[in-house]
This record gives sequence, C-alpha cells and structure tokens, in this order.
Amino acid sequence: FLGGMPDITEGFFWFTGAWIYMPGVFFFTVATALFLQYKYQINNRKGIVWFTAMALYIVAGGFNEIMPIWGLFFALFLFWKEKGGKASWFLLLFQLLILIIVFSAPGNRFRQDQFQENQLFFHSFGWSILYTFRFLLEWMLNPALWMWCFCLIQYSVSREKQPHPLFTNFWQMLILMIMPLFLAVFTPIWSTGILGQNRTINQAYFLFLFFFSMAVHHQGVRLRQIVPGLIKQRGAVLLFLLFGLSWKNNFFLWKELFGGE
Repeated sequence: FLGGMPDITEGFFWFTGAWIYMPGVFFFTVATALFLQYKYQINNRKGIVWFTAMALYIVAGGFNEIMPIWGLFFALFLFWKEKGGKASWFLLLFQLLILIIVFSAPGNRFRQDQFQENQLFFHSFGWSILYTFRFLLEWMLNPALWMWCFCLIQYSVSREKQPHPLFTNFWQMLILMIMPLFLAVFTPIWSTGILGQNRTINQAYFLFLFFFSMAVHHQGVRLRQIVPGLIKQRGAVLLFLLFGLSWKNNFFLWKELFGGE
C-alpha cells in the first residue's frame, strides 16, 4: 500500500490528509467487512456485528464527504444485487441519511461557493473517466500487486472454500473495484472544478486493494486453473517483498536515504 500509494505526502506527511482522510477509509473498510459478515454469514453475534458496522459507518462519514458517497454506492449496489431485502433497504436509507447530514453542513456549502467553474456535469464526468483510467493503469502496472495475487491464489487453494456471493460475478467485482475510484475523482472535480489533490485518490487506492484482494481470494481456485504454477508460494512472497520495497514511493525512499537527500 505504501509503495504504490498515489501521493504518500498527502496521505501521511500532511496533517490534514493523514487525519481527515486515511482514518476515514480505514473505518469504512472495516464497517463494510463487518456488514458483509452480518449479511452473508451465520453468526450468533449478528446483532453486535450489525451495530458495530453501523457505528463505524457513522464514524467514517464524519471524516470526509467521500465516505457517505461510497456508503450510498455500496448500499445501492447491494440493493440491486439482492433485489431488495430488509437489510439492503435499511442500509440504503441509513447511508442516504448520513449523506444528507454531511452535505447539509455549512462548511461544504461555503467551500463550494469559493469556486466559480464547478458543478459542471460533463466536464466532471469526462475528466473523471480519464483520471480513473490513468490511476487504474498505474496501479495495475505495479508488479508487487501481481505477486500478491500469486500469494492469495496459493492461500485460497489451500483453504478450498466456497466463493463469497459478492465475488462470484466478474462484472460485479469490476464495479466494486472501479466505481469507488471514479466517485473519489468525480466528487472533488464536481465540487471545485479540478482534482487539485490526491487525498481522495489515496482513499480509493486503499479500498481498491481491499476489494481486489477479496476478489482474487474468493476466485483463487478458478484462477489457479488459469494461471500456470510457474511461481511457487515462497518465490511469490520473495518477489512481493522485493517489488513492494522497491516500487514507486519506496524506490524514492531508498534513493533519498542512500543519496543523503
């Protein structure tokens, strides 16, 4: 994550980015994982899991406006996939309420008033498509990500478990991986007219890794039949560490460390 992060300075070394954005996506991801556990697994503590997930969604929504937007998207996705249902209905209304509360805050309206050429749909949509393609291409070119895939495939085959219902359809998995990034780009461009900073993209990268890993893990048995066993698990782990410690941000880290910059 640190090696391929779009902008590590805005993610951790800038106080606003570190405190307002990164904790928000962490709480949102945990809340989403808990809600999926509540919805698709038989558990004696489903009430506790549900309450914790809802509480974490509220906490995540308080960090920045992308969180309730993602929450509403996820709720709509589940509602469409499940064709309704009490849990999907409740999550949809719950996330909509959080979104209304966040966007009705005076600070959001004041910030949007500071920008003149904003809230242009076609401008925002077009640039969002281009930025989404650019960041996806950059992330998919990371060799550490593919070594991580090999590790997950080996682990998944050893577990021999049924795929999660959310990760059985290719197009549904693609939507879960791409749409959060698109929304993380579209929202700031719609609000300000430009993508001036990568704080929301850092969040999208974190969520992308979560859904990407889940998809590979739950499709491990099928992928093992497609991907030749040229790289053993130990080799994949070694290459993952090698590429992970030398890709992008970490490359410049070692360069500056040994170069004395």
